[in-house]
Amino acid sequence: MTDPANRWRTFALAAPVSLLVLLQVLPLVTGARTLILRDVLNTHAALRVSLADGLRGGELPLVDPLRSGGQALAGNANVLAFYPDNLLLLFGSHLWQLNLHFVLHWLLAFVAAYWLGRVWGLEREGSVAGAVVFALSGYWLSQMNFYNAVAPVALAPALWAALLEAGIPAQRRRGLLVAGLAWGLMVLGGDPIVALIALASGLLLAPARHGRGLPWARLALALGLGTLVALPQIVEALRILPMSFRAVQGYAESGGGVRDPRAIFDLLIPLFFGRPDVGAIWGKALFGGHPPIYFTLAPGWLALALAAVAGAPRRREGRWLALLAGLATLATFSGGSPIPGWLTTLPGGQLLRFPEKAFLVAALALALAAGFGFDRLVRGEAGRRVALALVAALVLAGSLWLLFGVAALGGEPHFARLFGELDAERAWAEGHMRWAGLSMFGTALAVLLLTTLLALRRHPWLGGALLLALHAAAQLAFLRPLLADDEAERYATPPPIAAEVPRSLVLAQGGVTDIFGIDDMSELAGHFTDRSLHWLQRNAWSEFHVFAALSDGRRLEFAVSPEGLDAYVTAVVTSGMKHLDDPRRVAILRATGVDLLLLARDLVPADAGGARLSRTFPGLARTMRFYDIPSPLPEVTLAGSIVRAAHVNAALEAIWSSGFDPATTAVIPGSGPPVVAPPGTARLAVSEREHVEVEIDSPSGGALILRRAHLPIWRATIDGAPAPTVIAQLTRLAVEVPPGPHRVVFSISRWPLRIASTLALLALAALVVLWRRDGRRATAG
Repeated sequence: MTDPANRWRTFALAAPVSLLVLLQVLPLVTGARTLILRDVLNTHAALRVSLADGLRGGELPLVDPLRSGGQALAGNANVLAFYPDNLLLLFGSHLWQLNLHFVLHWLLAFVAAYWLGRVWGLEREGSVAGAVVFALSGYWLSQMNFYNAVAPVALAPALWAALLEAGIPAQRRRGLLVAGLAWGLMVLGGDPIVALIALASGLLLAPARHGRGLPWARLALALGLGTLVALPQIVEALRILPMSFRAVQGYAESGGGVRDPRAIFDLLIPLFFGRPDVGAIWGKALFGGHPPIYFTLAPGWLALALAAVAGAPRRREGRWLALLAGLATLATFSGGSPIPGWLTTLPGGQLLRFPEKAFLVAALALALAAGFGFDRLVRGEAGRRVALALVAALVLAGSLWLLFGVAALGGEPHFARLFGELDAERAWAEGHMRWAGLSMFGTALAVLLLTTLLALRRHPWLGGALLLALHAAAQLAFLRPLLADDEAERYATPPPIAAEVPRSLVLAQGGVTDIFGIDDMSELAGHFTDRSLHWLQRNAWSEFHVFAALSDGRRLEFAVSPEGLDAYVTAVVTSGMKHLDDPRRVAILRATGVDLLLLARDLVPADAGGARLSRTFPGLARTMRFYDIPSPLPEVTLAGSIVRAAHVNAALEAIWSSGFDPATTAVIPGSGPPVVAPPGTARLAVSEREHVEVEIDSPSGGALILRRAHLPIWRATIDGAPAPTVIAQLTRLAVEVPPGPHRVVFSISRWPLRIASTLALLALAALVVLWRRDGRRATAG
């Protein structure tokens, strides 16, 4: 039986940290505030609008009718369309559900890391400490702007714990059940790379502990059933993947996700490379030329001190974990070395284009080591060693404080030698006082931790509890920029500009993905009282950017998903537009069916592509121009003339040619002479999200074009006979039709989803049967 005194001590240890975290998340839970950092609003929240509408209507949508002509929704792993907490959309707004997703997984990270500590062999106190170190580390808090990554990272310690428990006869049934469920949820959670890293490392650690005692057959069955639980997501992803940007382009062109060894400073000075909440990130060359995936990995001084006194691992699985953590750290800080390139040459190595994601293993290893150190501390075995480690932290933090803050010590020349190719002079001028301040507070924290430890050396448990509370408060204070938020009420109603835009129009926002060139934000500086991110988000809302437009139910073109799971042609055209001049951009908008362009600058020339400035409207900081696009592609048209283009560039040349009319001439893939013929008539008889019926008549045939995105999941029939779909006008869905009157049906089959969902439910039931069967076997034994 559990000693009530131990439970009380555990509660007393966790209560102060829990209170601090509760104060942080309460405004998110109540809906008073919303996270806003990075892609939280303009990507993740925007992707949830159509999902919420579909679920409230009783059906999970396969496509998003609002975004880029109807891009895949269920198959896009970034949406997490099949994740269980989507049920919260039935009880609140999509913005509230999004924030609650982050909050629930933050709390899950504490619980899962605590369980891992207990299974690993830590005492209750050490398990609490390890959970606090993990869930308040820079690595974890950097997940709080990735809706599609936070779930796998939170579930990873639970998966490890379950795999380890599967080898313990008394806990095997729980281990097998949770292993299957956790793995299935991680596959559904949106980041398969992190999920695979967690599974592979866990499958190395479990046999290292149990050897031949691990029930491989039943474990494989549990993980297989967990995979089947995620089958709907897998099936829908495979349906769209062949013609997605990621499948065609591959991963090799992706950047970032690896750190130069000089980024080690970030482990000691949190957010050394800038505060993301004010958009001040420097040294991108140290991260592959891109902003870092994780803004900071700083674990905190106490975490490092506790891990330092944990001692060398004695058990085999501990040594394996130390090796894996070392390799993960090496991969993370391998920028500038051949390692990232070598990793991509391995079979399936392009999935490892983000070596930084392997730091999950190192973060969990550090948490377990800190937990061991804390156990030794509260048992009164390591007080002196912890004190010495904190003295070392004090000396290091103090040295950094003096180096960055006292000019006479010559810190600037040393910095210039180390970071010379990164505009070191400017970086020093803008950042050294902030680094000095962070180091000063780090020094003060080390003094406070050391004083607390020495003052309560006769009461090691109380001293440890206070140390842990101080660590939690310091991490939440130092890393607060990672939790940048704003008043949710500001995003609850459409911005005033929405009233000026007719709901029937298809829009393009020139600042979205820079389709009209790099959006110059410098003019915004004089309009706001500070550089806080919330001003930029409020301005984007006022200018009807992605999140604002989609939240108001508007159709917005060229708003692509960042992970490359949208249609290849849509992503390529979107990316290429930023390199064109305005007349060619307007021609693309006309060909793809955009009615209205919103732009924060004047077109060059003013009548580029025949666009007409119809009105202006003041945004929060800039005046928005409304440009009417002349004679755009209609909702449906039967083009009699056909131009066959061998590649995208040839299609663009056809669209840019003088006299091109997207309603009468179809540009489709292929080769051969152009066909010139009169257009036919087309009438929409049925127009639904996944089903369209058109009545047509034409004397010579041609191409029937819908103002919808071409996706591989669309199927077409002409008078009931299957007909192949083609891409028209760069991105649109079309089918070639013969002369005469016909009824053409476009539809997306839901049968693959129904079959996959049935198998997923059966797999879930089988997991429960496996759990009950192991329970009866354990009882009989």
